[in-house]
Amino acid sequence: MTSSTELQKNPSKAVVIAVPKKNLNLDPHSLEDLYSMFATLQVHRSLFRYQPDGTLKNDLVETWDVSDDRKIYSFRLANYSFSDGTPITASHVEQSLKRLFFKKASISSDMSYILNSEKKDISQLAVKALDDKNFEIRLKKPTKFLITHLALMDSSILKLSKFDEEYDITSLTALSGHYQIVKFEEKALHLKSRKLGNPKAPADVVIRTVPIEDAAKLAIAGELDSVDVYPLDVATIQQLQVMGWITHSTSLVAENFLIANPAKLKRKTREFLFQSVDISKTLEKLKGSFFSEAFGMIPPLLPGFLKEKSWSDWVGTQGDVGTIQENVELDYSASSQVSKLIAEDLQNQWKSKGLQVKLNALDLEVYFDHLFSKKSALILAVKGMDYPDGYSNLAYFVSDVPANYFPVENSSLDVQLKELPYELDDDKRIKKYENLQRELLKQMTFRPLLFGNAYSGMWSGVFAKVPEHPMGLQFLALDELEVR
Repeated sequence: MTSSTELQKNPSKAVVIAVPKKNLNLDPHSLEDLYSMFATLQVHRSLFRYQPDGTLKNDLVETWDVSDDRKIYSFRLANYSFSDGTPITASHVEQSLKRLFFKKASISSDMSYILNSEKKDISQLAVKALDDKNFEIRLKKPTKFLITHLALMDSSILKLSKFDEEYDITSLTALSGHYQIVKFEEKALHLKSRKLGNPKAPADVVIRTVPIEDAAKLAIAGELDSVDVYPLDVATIQQLQVMGWITHSTSLVAENFLIANPAKLKRKTREFLFQSVDISKTLEKLKGSFFSEAFGMIPPLLPGFLKEKSWSDWVGTQGDVGTIQENVELDYSASSQVSKLIAEDLQNQWKSKGLQVKLNALDLEVYFDHLFSKKSALILAVKGMDYPDGYSNLAYFVSDVPANYFPVENSSLDVQLKELPYELDDDKRIKKYENLQRELLKQMTFRPLLFGNAYSGMWSGVFAKVPEHPMGLQFLALDELEVR
C-alpha cells in the first residue's frame, strides 16, 4: 500500500480510505449501511446533490420548474455521459426512478407522494421522459420533499433500458459518477477519477476494508490516508497529528438506539429494560467523545428535536423484574468500541436491578443480518441521517418497508408518517414531528440513547482540502477533496 509521504511526492499514487465493512454494496436501490452509501456516492450521480455540509445544488439537472398547483415538476438534463460515453437521457432517469420503487428501496416509502406510487404496476409511476433531455414527475399532492429526495444516492441514475432488467455492478459497468470502478474485491474497491471537474481531486482511490483493531497501526505505518469512521485513543491521535494528519467534523447527527423486538420480548420486559437505563451514567464513561443524551429521533439543532429531560414522562412506569420470564440477550457490533462500552454499561445497570443479560458481540456481516432481518430480541443500532430534515429519520418507522429495521407496527402511525410530506406549513409539520416521536416511543420497541459519535474524523497530510462533513461520511464526495 501507499504511504502518505510517498503520495505527497507522487500524486499519481492511490489514496487509501479505510472502512470497517467488507462486501460493499454499490446498488443505490438497496443501500443499508453508511459505508456502502459513501462508496455508492463516488460511482453514481443523482439529479441533484448534497454538499458535505448538507446544502443542495443541481447535479445532472440543468434547469427545473414547477406548475402553479405544485403537482407537476418539469426537468431538463445537462450534457453528461456514462463512463462508456453513452449520453445520460431522460429515459435513463425514468427507468432508474421506477427501479427505485420496483426494488422497494427504503426511500420509496418517503416518495409515496409521486402519482401512482401505490400501484403494483410500476410502469404507471408518474415519471415520464418527454424526449432525450426533458422529463416530468407528477405528484398526488404538493410536497416540499421532491427535490430533497432526488438528491439522495438512493435516486442515482443508472444505465437502464427497462426498470426491471437485471443489473449487476462490476468494473465493466457504465456508471454516471465522478469515479469509475477499476477493480471490485471483497475487501477493496479500486476507483479511478473520470476527471469531470475538480483537477485537484484524488486521481486513484482505494476504499479498503480494515478491522477496527488494525486501523491505528496501519495509519501510523503509512498504509492508510483516512480513518474517518474509526475511534482512536488520544496517544494515536497525537502521533498522527505529528505526522500531519488533521481532524475534520464527521457524523455529528448519528444516533445510538436500543431496539427490542416485540415478537421476542413481552411488553413488560421491554418496559423494564428501557426504564432501568440511566444513559447519563453511560455518558460519564464516554468523556472526550462528541455525545449527548437522546430523547427522541431527531438530532439537536434540527427542527423537531425533543428536549425533554425525563424519557419516562411519556412511556409509562417502570416494570417489575419479577415479571420477566424470558432469557434476555443483547446483540451488538463487535466492530464498534462504543457499542461494546454501551452494552457493558447497560448490562451492569440491569444487573443492579436484578436482571442478568447476556451480551453477544457479532461480526459486522452477521450483525447487519441480525439487524435487518430482525433476528435479535435486543440489539444496539446506530443510524445516521439520509438528508438534513427530521422526516429523514421518522420515515424509518413506517412498518411496511422491508429495509426499515425498527420493529414498530402500528397502522394508525403509518398513516400519519406517510402524510408528513404533504404538510406545507413548516410550523405545523415540525409540531407533527414532535408528537409522532412521542407516539412512536409509546410502542416500547426502541429506546433512544445517544446522539454523536466517537469517530476520529482523521485524514492524512496528503490532502490539501477535506470538507467538514457533519452529516456523515456518506455525504462526502471524493471529487470535493483536494490532494497536494
